[in-house]
Order: sequence, then C-alpha cells, then structure tokens
Amino acid sequence: MIKLSRGKYADKTLQEVFEQDFNYFKWLVKEKPDFIKESDFESFDFNLKDHVIRFGKYKDNKISDIQKLDPNYIKFLYQKKDTFNDWQLVEAVEHFALNPIIQ
Repeated sequence: MIKLSRGKYADKTLQEVFEQDFNYFKWLVKEKPDFIKESDFESFDFNLKDHVIRFGKYKDNKISDIQKLDPNYIKFLYQKKDTFNDWQLVEAVEHFALNPIIQ
C-alpha cells in the first residue's frame, strides 16, 4: 500500500490514517491534496449505493434499498452522522440525504 509523501501523516498508509484519524482521512477523501492521487484510494470501496448498514432497524440492508423503502430513515441517519465511526456510512448517508432521488 502506498504511503503518504508529506503532510500531517507523512510515511503513513491511508489505512493507518483511516484508523488513527478519521476526520483527517475524510478531509483527504474530499479535498485530495496534491500529494494524493485518485489511485491511492483504490483499496477503499467508494460504491456508496452498495454500502450496508450494520446496526439498527435496517441492519444488513444496502443504503440504496433503505432509501427506496424509508427515505425518512436516511434523514434520521443524516442527523446522527457525526456519531458514526464508519466513514463510508457517513459518506453514503450524506449522499442519499442530500440527493434524495433514488440512485
């Protein structure tokens, strides 16, 4: 796995950054500073519609299926997103809450 060449976590892999500082990882994903290439993220799954929720009322369901069944639950998750440790869930919830048309 590729290590970051500079920045706050120089010489760390993206996986290590993800595990140590979720907020910084999230910043890297969104901002993609010049020391990050799109290919550096290849080991991570960004297919948001297939992300599976691992808790609650719709445990083990894809977020895209939940959007179809219960869009209000997506809105509820969006209100709680800051409490999640799963960055992909945060991204998926943000995407579906802010783009309510079924994907």
